[in-house]
Amino acid sequence: MSDLHSAMMEACRSVGVVAPGTLPDPGKWYELDIEGDPHGKGDARIKLFLDGEGGILYNWKSGDQQVFFANGADKLSSEQRAARQQAIAAARIRADEDMKLERQQAAIKAATIWKETKLVSDHPYLTRKGIKPNGARLYNDALAIPLRADGEIHSIQFIAPDGGKKFLTGGRVSGCYFSIGNPMSLIAIKEPPKIGVMAPH
Repeated sequence: MSDLHSAMMEACRSVGVVAPGTLPDPGKWYELDIEGDPHGKGDARIKLFLDGEGGILYNWKSGDQQVFFANGADKLSSEQRAARQQAIAAARIRADEDMKLERQQAAIKAATIWKETKLVSDHPYLTRKGIKPNGARLYNDALAIPLRADGEIHSIQFIAPDGGKKFLTGGRVSGCYFSIGNPMSLIAIKEPPKIGVMAPH
């Protein structure tokens, strides 16, 4: 097992992410799952640096980041340690920018999807639960629940007829709400975002 692979495995453990079986290709973000979270599919990202010496891991659900390298700091000169610190700072800035862009794109997609939804009076999930739509609408065969913040839709939760729940890829969930009835009745979303699931087709 390579030093980089070992460092990646340790980084994944430190932020509660399911580690990939092999090292991913450098220079590209890859989706990973959250440990012990049945709804945490694709909620983490990993990218190896182009030089193959390290990478960055991002748990988008908890907000934890972890930069890792093949060689420990104890094996570096003072100049190399300084350069590594600069690389870590730059990698974190890029990761934050990437996440912000993905959330912006998801918000645009969520607004577009919401315009395509239809009113719903009956749905297998609603029937089983014995509840009314309460503002949910229909997108294809799934219930669509808009998640808002500051009056804007940031993401959508989809509930399939069998009860399976998925969030729009990259959409913000933390700090969002779903309004039921009048504007004073809000359900706050306490969980951080579900990033890695596409809307059902």
